[in-house]
Amino acid sequence: MKSRFRKLLCLSRASLLVLPALFAWGTAVQAVPHAGQSLNVAVTGSRAIINGGTLPALAGFNYFNTPVAGVSLTTLTDGSICGGAACDTLLLNVASSGGTGGLICSTAGLTAAQKANINAFVANGGKVIIYDSECTSGGSVDYSWLSFPFNTTNPGALGDFRKISYPAGRANQDIPFRQL
Repeated sequence: MKSRFRKLLCLSRASLLVLPALFAWGTAVQAVPHAGQSLNVAVTGSRAIINGGTLPALAGFNYFNTPVAGVSLTTLTDGSICGGAACDTLLLNVASSGGTGGLICSTAGLTAAQKANINAFVANGGKVIIYDSECTSGGSVDYSWLSFPFNTTNPGALGDFRKISYPAGRANQDIPFRQL
């Protein structure tokens, strides 16, 4: 028992020496550039969010705001949106306001052609990042038009209490959870 206690004591003392050294190192964490890394990011509407604040601008990325009406496969790939270079990422800021040409928490503002263009952009190797966590009125945003469709439920800051129901044969009871 004493030897186990001594080992734990030694380990805790060693961690007290190592942890401050890690924090004192002082180097910022950054992504190492690679061939598939996003560089030119088209942002629908703007980085501004309807409930206040803005999405962060990370170093090493070029952000180009575009109104929803300007989103097409041609404008994403011909360099007209992303400063002369093709966009490699589309930040679909669903929570952007109408005053910035944004989506106002609904993908209904995208035309059928724009939805098809976004799917084609992804099929051709482009990336799409979706931001909608501020969109709590109505509780969900419809993404059934995407190549890999899904729906979101955005309960807001306090979360929501629900039950997960499994298909027959997977589990025989509901499991309560809290969505955050």
